[in-house]
Amino acid sequence: MSRFLLLTRRTGLLCTLLGDASMPERRQVGRRRPVVKLQWETGEGGLIGGLEPRVALSTASASAETIVVGFQGVTPSTTVRQAITQMGGSITRTFASGAAEVRLPQGTDVTAALERLGGVQGVRYAVPNVVGTWKTTVPTFFEFPPLPLPTGPLFRFLYGLNSSSLPPPDSGLTRPIDIDAPQAWASLSPARDRVLVAVLDSGIDPFHPDLERNIQRNLGEIEGNGSDDDLNGYIDDIIGFNTADHTNDVRDNVGHGTFVSAIIAAPYNSGSGVVGVDFGARILPVKIGDEFPTLTGFLAGVEYAVANGARVINASLGLPRTAAQAVTDAIQLAAGAGVVVVTAAGNEGENTDIQPVYPAAAGLQIGPDGQIIGGARLRNVINVASIDSAGNLSAFSNRGVNTVDIAAPGEAIVSLVPTGSYRGWRFDPADLFRPNVSYAFGDGSSFAAPYVTGVASLLISQFPTLSAEEVVQRILATARPLPSLEGQVASGGMVNAHAALLGIPYESIPQNVFIPNQPTQPVTPLLVQPRNQMRRPLMRTPHDGQRQLQDRQNALRNQPSRRATATRRASARPRQVQEAPPRSIFLAQASVEPHVAGLTGKGRLRPR
Repeated sequence: MSRFLLLTRRTGLLCTLLGDASMPERRQVGRRRPVVKLQWETGEGGLIGGLEPRVALSTASASAETIVVGFQGVTPSTTVRQAITQMGGSITRTFASGAAEVRLPQGTDVTAALERLGGVQGVRYAVPNVVGTWKTTVPTFFEFPPLPLPTGPLFRFLYGLNSSSLPPPDSGLTRPIDIDAPQAWASLSPARDRVLVAVLDSGIDPFHPDLERNIQRNLGEIEGNGSDDDLNGYIDDIIGFNTADHTNDVRDNVGHGTFVSAIIAAPYNSGSGVVGVDFGARILPVKIGDEFPTLTGFLAGVEYAVANGARVINASLGLPRTAAQAVTDAIQLAAGAGVVVVTAAGNEGENTDIQPVYPAAAGLQIGPDGQIIGGARLRNVINVASIDSAGNLSAFSNRGVNTVDIAAPGEAIVSLVPTGSYRGWRFDPADLFRPNVSYAFGDGSSFAAPYVTGVASLLISQFPTLSAEEVVQRILATARPLPSLEGQVASGGMVNAHAALLGIPYESIPQNVFIPNQPTQPVTPLLVQPRNQMRRPLMRTPHDGQRQLQDRQNALRNQPSRRATATRRASARPRQVQEAPPRSIFLAQASVEPHVAGLTGKGRLRPR
């Protein structure tokens, strides 16, 4: 059962909230909320609580008022329009993917209407406006205690970016389970592009202090005048758009979209330590639902993202298989525009080669029993499973060598939640929950997918001419192999940002060797290379101190000691040093005890 934990220093209580479908709904003003049952006990460290909406894919229902009709061509033919009118329906909006939202009169037999429309010439499909689920368990919320750490107290929890510990000894793994984000960041060009990433989700907290400066603002719109100032077809879409309700209200009432967006692009040095995989990306919020994503919200959301120049779409959601063709058409629209679509594999713990899920399986043809009968997955889509901090496939994660491409960290992920978005929930006792929550732990393939989205954004920022298919193939070709993922995902591994940026197999990336020596000195990354590839040094190395060497040729393997000390053999004329910019490349030699031949260093000189 999904749950989340919420912390506060005030009450000294530990509280777990579990969803209970047998309890009646409480009356509330505004949008309906799930009902919860409270259980609590005393615990250290503050109040801990949970909330589980009564939501499951099997219980998610379709809107009784609207259906989706796919037609041949760009617009519905006269025959199609007449058939809709004859049953009392009306087309409320059309989508660029070749579909229309149709509103039916109240009390219409939807099943009969779908069958009737399905037989009309020019209609490719007619399906309910189904709703799906966000591909996550409910996050663990906590009140953020201020800590005197200048680099941000939460960064040490972001093991998916840069883990400080090795996996368990029995795992057979010798390197931490992370995506090597710092190494990837160090290889980025200062002149790289800022990529626009559309997050099709539950919305966003547009004023979260740790996220707002990386949220795309539409300067062509004048706020509040009710006009489409930039003539893009959307009124007042200053901060993205709500394609579920066709409004400009993208506020996140659930928390899922904010959480996902921060994993992708939380700004660097925001103060908390939470940082996105591509902290230079711009987030385009596209709200496609609140508690549930809707099919029409998804179709319109893809169209909005493409029309507004997004290069990557993150879709951490699931839609029923009845929506297969509509979803496929929308993602083909994105493919035609060169947009990468990253999806979440799902949290049912199933083999999706047998029972595929959407939008991840876009392109596959599904039979009446839900099994694959033909087609091929679209090449601009990359589907992501979840792994834990030890590199194991998460117990809840879906798998499939033909339908799931790669994995990324998806358990105990720290990210942001809306500031105060839960004030509308009613609890008993009513005053139990009043913490200022802005950060959370969360589990789910929903939170694995944005790691890959961030890597895709990094790639495009560095290499903007890459096609969507080239981005996908480069991420898969540079995946880090993990034994637990063999036969589970197509690549057999997890995403690695550093290898993807370098464009070489993960196994060719040098291993990190940490060398303790005068630990009070700052760490300078050095890239170890064979001596015969060494060019004449450009600068003198910094004074002896703590260094990080990377052993490209496994020269340190099976050595009784791995201590090394940088020497001062590399030098340069003063004029060269003075003219060099602060982040110039320098080369240096290093000695190792016991001596290992062939180690030299290359890295970036840090300004002091």
